[in-house]
Amino acid sequence: MTAVIFDILIAIVGWIFTIHKIHAVRLRHDRPVFCTWLFASLFAIGTTLRITYVHAAVDALLSVPNIAWLLSYTILYVAMYAVASGCYAMVQSKDPWWLKPSLATVLSVLVIIYLVGIANTPSHPDYSIPRNVPDVFFMNFFYAYLALALRVALATATYLSRHEKNPRQRFRWKLLASACWVGVIFCFSRTAFVTLTYFYPNLPGLHIIGLVESVSIIVSALLWPLYAVSNRIYAVSNSVSTFVAKATTLRNLNLVRARIKRFYPKLKKSTPAYWRCLLDLDFRIYQTVISILDGHVSLKRYLLLAEEGADDLPIPFWYCDSQLNAEVRHLLRMLDKALHDATYEDLVESLGNRKNLRAHSQS
Repeated sequence: MTAVIFDILIAIVGWIFTIHKIHAVRLRHDRPVFCTWLFASLFAIGTTLRITYVHAAVDALLSVPNIAWLLSYTILYVAMYAVASGCYAMVQSKDPWWLKPSLATVLSVLVIIYLVGIANTPSHPDYSIPRNVPDVFFMNFFYAYLALALRVALATATYLSRHEKNPRQRFRWKLLASACWVGVIFCFSRTAFVTLTYFYPNLPGLHIIGLVESVSIIVSALLWPLYAVSNRIYAVSNSVSTFVAKATTLRNLNLVRARIKRFYPKLKKSTPAYWRCLLDLDFRIYQTVISILDGHVSLKRYLLLAEEGADDLPIPFWYCDSQLNAEVRHLLRMLDKALHDATYEDLVESLGNRKNLRAHSQS
C-alpha cells in the first residue's frame, strides 16, 4: 500500500509540473522550454501507468498482460530522451549523433524482451522485484538509459552553474545537479538490487542496497520539484546564504584583526560587538578591512623602528622573544601576500576566507 501511495504522489507531482510549464511554453517557443514541458507531461503519463490500479485497468481494457508496463517504460524512455535533448539545447548545442539511435535501440530491445519473455506471463503490477530473467533485463535496460539521460543532465547543470552570474539561477542549477547525482545513485543501486535479488536472493547486505535506493528516491523526489519553485523563494534562500557568508567573512576578518592587535595594542577598536555588526554587515566589513590595513602598516613600521633601535620607542614585548618575533614576521608576510596588487573585493575574499589565509600563510 505504501508503494501505491508513493507512485500516486510522484504522478501528482508530475502532473503539477506539467500544468505549471504550460504557461511557459505559450510564452516562450524555444526548444529547451518545450523539451522541459514534454519531459514533464510524458513523466506524468508514465508514472500514472505505474500505479497498480491504473496498470490493472489498462491490462484489462486492452486484454494484453503487462501492456501497461511496456507503455509506461516506452513513454518514460521518450521522456528521458526529451531531458537529454533539452539539455543539449540549453547549451546551444545540437543533439549528438548517438542520441536518437540509442533511443531507437533501447525501444527495440524493450519490445523484443516484452514479446519474448513478458507478454505471455500473468499481469504483474509490481515493478520492484523481477520474476524471471526477461524481467531483470527489462528493468535494467530502463535504469541504464535513465542513468545515461541523468548523466547528460548532470553535465549540463554543472556547466551552467559554473557560468551563471545570477545567484538565484545558479542555485537552481546546483539544485538540479544535486538531483541528477542522487538520480544516478538510484539507478546504480536499483540495478544492483534487481540483479542481486533475482540471482542471489539470500545475499547478506541486500537490505542496505534497498535502503540506499529508498533514500535516493525520497531525496530526488524532494529536489526535483524545487527546481521549478518560484524565484521569490530562491531570493529568500539566497539572501539567507548571503547573510551567512557575510557574517562568516566578518568573523574571519575580526580574527585577523585580533592577531594584529595582539602584537600592536595601539590598534583602535573600530567596530562594536559582533552581534551589532550583523545589522550592517557591508559597512562593518569595510571598517574591519580598513582597520586591518592600518594595523598592517603600523605593525610593519613598528618592527622597522625596533630593528633600527629608535630611542623614543620602547622595545616591543615580542621583539626579544624569538618565537613571537617569528610569528610577527610570518603574519606580516601573510598580509603582504594577501594585499599585493589586490582590490577591495580581493582583500575581502582573501582575508575573510580561512582557506585563502592558510594558503597565503603557507606560501
